[in-house]
Parts: sequence; C-alpha cells; structure tokens
Amino acid sequence: MAKIVIEGGRTLNGEVWASGSKNAVLPILAGAILSGKTCHISNVPHLQDVTTTIELLGRMGGEVVLNERMQIEVNCSTINEYEAPYDLVKTMRA
Repeated sequence: MAKIVIEGGRTLNGEVWASGSKNAVLPILAGAILSGKTCHISNVPHLQDVTTTIELLGRMGGEVVLNERMQIEVNCSTINEYEAPYDLVKTMRA
C-alpha cells in the first residue's frame, strides 16, 4: 500500500479531489425518474455504466445534458417509454 510520509513538523493543508462513486450515482439517476423535476447531479464519475444509464434515460424520453465537468442535468418528466431496451441494459455491469 502506498503512503505519504510528512516530515518537518509543519502544518499540512491543501485540497484533494475525490471522484464520485458509481454505486451512488446510478441509483440517483434512477431516482430522478420519480422526481418530476429537473435534477442537477455533480461529481459524476466517467464510467461506461454511467454513460449507459444516461443513454437509457434519453431513450426512454428523458432530457439529459452532460457537460465537460461531468455534471448532469436530467429532466424525466418527459419520459414516455417505460420499458428498458434489452440490447442496452445487457451491457451494464451494475
């Protein structure tokens, strides 16, 4: 296991960026279907299952916008298809 050794007796300060969790964002995206409002989700990890879920919501009629900072805006009030296409969901590991 890697470790960082700090020497010198000085105060340590700074910032660390922690990536979002796939296990958290996938249920949040699914829960957006129940909202009926526009949901804003940030710190989204760039993973295939996340991309597939975004595509799935879009195919079902949801409006999804993903920006370059991996922030998602999803509006599921426009969903008009309630069955997920098997060819898409079979590719997911989640």
